[in-house]
Amino acid sequence: MSSLEYERIYLNQSRLPGKMRIADSGLGWKAQVSPGSTVKTQPFLLPSEELQSAHWSRGSRGYELRIDTKNRGVVSLDGFDQQDLNGLKKQLKDNFNIQLDVREHSLRGWNWGKTQLARNELIFNVNNRPAFEVPYAQISNTNLSGKNEVSVEFDLIQKDDLIEKAGDQLVEIKFFVPGNAENEDDDGDKKMDDENKEGDEIKEVSVKSNAQVFYDQLKEKADIGQTAGEAMVSFGEILFLTPRGRYDIDIWSSSFDGLTS
Repeated sequence: MSSLEYERIYLNQSRLPGKMRIADSGLGWKAQVSPGSTVKTQPFLLPSEELQSAHWSRGSRGYELRIDTKNRGVVSLDGFDQQDLNGLKKQLKDNFNIQLDVREHSLRGWNWGKTQLARNELIFNVNNRPAFEVPYAQISNTNLSGKNEVSVEFDLIQKDDLIEKAGDQLVEIKFFVPGNAENEDDDGDKKMDDENKEGDEIKEVSVKSNAQVFYDQLKEKADIGQTAGEAMVSFGEILFLTPRGRYDIDIWSSSFDGLTS
């Protein structure tokens, strides 16, 4: 099997570009540093058995190769030229039997659309095209900040991150999710006995907001659980103006939680 190398490729929004290499054993990337630099870098290796699917689209530094993996989330490689598409298609097909799909992003600028909880990331679609993606690995917490509002917080410091991120980073985003979802109880969809068929069929329906449904599904997908260990400091019944109410605050080494009293 052949191999192919690309220069000035950025891994997961890294500050420094690097050299990417594709071979039958997998994919590798290492940051390029200037001669005499004291910056220590570690190579990123993705074995062939981890690759599941791949997408090609416009990125912030040119064109982006986005790879869905089996156990390591989403891998983003940005900085390709448009003419690199055919070579990447051939390499991914020959080495890993993976079809490189071309994905067109929505450029309408709308702030309303539909959320899609995919295998490794949250996708916000506008007019049936993705506007942006948020990998689950970058989500540190989510909260119901209102009856129809879900806030999503991002993890800026990841202990296992081998690269230095570039520029400003988003710390939080909020989704307004209106409406309710009706869920029948387990016994609600069962047929009534023959002797009761003449009477009216009664189904018990529990009403849950769409925001609550989205919040529960996102917590499960992003594997967000309770913070382990003991809090550094706690404050009770702190008055908040926005959102209005009293909250108990627990401060941890890298984040803090607020619960209504």
